[in-house]
Amino acid sequence: MQKPFVIYFVIPLLFFYLYIFKKKSFLPIIALMFGYLLILIFVGVSNYQRIGKFYIMPGLTNYGLYYYASDNIVSKANNISQNEASKIRVRSKDEWIKKNNINLDKETDRIKLYKYFKKYANQSIIENPIISIKYHLYKSLQTGILTPVYIFHFYKNEFRKKPYYYFEESYRSKWLKINISYSMFIYFFVILGFFYSLKEKERLNFKFTLIIVLFSVYLLAVGGWVGVSRVWNPSLIFFSFLFSNGLLAIFEKKVN
Repeated sequence: MQKPFVIYFVIPLLFFYLYIFKKKSFLPIIALMFGYLLILIFVGVSNYQRIGKFYIMPGLTNYGLYYYASDNIVSKANNISQNEASKIRVRSKDEWIKKNNINLDKETDRIKLYKYFKKYANQSIIENPIISIKYHLYKSLQTGILTPVYIFHFYKNEFRKKPYYYFEESYRSKWLKINISYSMFIYFFVILGFFYSLKEKERLNFKFTLIIVLFSVYLLAVGGWVGVSRVWNPSLIFFSFLFSNGLLAIFEKKVN
């Protein structure tokens, strides 16, 4: 799992602690945050020793939204093509680099540029909240479509950078139907297993079910805008418990 998506994993844990410990959650949360911040400090100190600058998140973290989402949002907000929105983005970046005398050979300057990427993307989202929400929901639906043979296709075709193989009509017409059918099959038993765990709590501890839901919702919230299933794939580890619970529900219904 990529660092940008993992680093805030403490958020669903905070909600989990609040539910589990309720009024007694203060000390457990303090202990959790102390350990979390300690790890972040180690990362920051390591970067400081390397380049003389304390930072935690890798610079490229700020590039994702800037590159993949901002053009779509800006184009819809201003009723222009994505190609035109891309030209505006690139022109704005070049002007900022020139104005601030950025030397891309220096890592400290690249970090400044990555902060600019973040500011540009955040501004496009804040100025167009409805469009941004619609975009996230649409891409989240794409993220939820599981691709069981992704690794095989990636190593077989990714060397052809452009055009990307997954944009080809021959690929989409065949594998999109397969992926959607596979996803519906998996989600059917996952959803069934979820409701069965609420009914038969001794089968699958409700607290465990809750943490599965929190982690999965978190991954979709922070990574759904990417629109690719590999962001969502870690949820399959959690879903495997609900999937087996769903199978158990059908098996026990047939037996009874």
